[in-house]
Amino acid sequence: MQIHVSDPYTYPWGNARANYYGLQYIPTTVHDCVLFRVGNQGYSGYLNLYNQRRAVPTDVTIELSGEQVSGRTYRVSAEVCIEPDGEAKTMRIYMVQLLDYWPAYGGYHRNGLKQGATTEDITLSPGECQVVQREFTFDDDSWAAQEDITIIAWAQKPGGYPSNSEAYQAAMMDWPFTEPECAGDLDGDGDTDQVDLGILLADWGCDDPANGCAGDLNDDDKTNQQDLGILLADWGCDLNP
Repeated sequence: MQIHVSDPYTYPWGNARANYYGLQYIPTTVHDCVLFRVGNQGYSGYLNLYNQRRAVPTDVTIELSGEQVSGRTYRVSAEVCIEPDGEAKTMRIYMVQLLDYWPAYGGYHRNGLKQGATTEDITLSPGECQVVQREFTFDDDSWAAQEDITIIAWAQKPGGYPSNSEAYQAAMMDWPFTEPECAGDLDGDGDTDQVDLGILLADWGCDDPANGCAGDLNDDDKTNQQDLGILLADWGCDLNP
């Protein structure tokens, strides 16, 4: 994403982000919240930095969905998980809205920052998930070019730069948004209720990497306490009109 500072397209969230990194010169790029570079690096330079971070493994996953609340306001949900064989950690969840080809000048107006939501810190153990939700109301520029709207969410190590800045994972969602799902819905009827609990309990103790388990909610081919925790955390979810 591109963040503007010291020009008419500057927003408070962008200024806060620039202050976080102690930005002094333009252009400055930060790859995966870790690799900080001042000045134009050229295509090959940027590609090298990108590939460095792409090669670093992660145990964090993020899935995004969005639903209309009213008019131009949409609720964005980020389901953040740690894989079953991962490590417990505390993460700061960020969500921002971008608009591609904005502002309409120069040859570098790609995915400009429009707004950022308040952050939230979450702590997860292996196999656990948590949903973070934020609402975005789109301005005139964005509403007139809905096909150029993008939401980005990322999980970052909390604290100050540079010692606590690594991004563990990020996800992008373009317009039109993916509809949300109930994380504990095992029977596919759009809600999490007693029927799903019954499926999970009937499958309790299943451990079948070859065929999978009917009550497995975190994709580790088992039905156990971690799946029960996901279902209970999602209890009452109902996407049916």
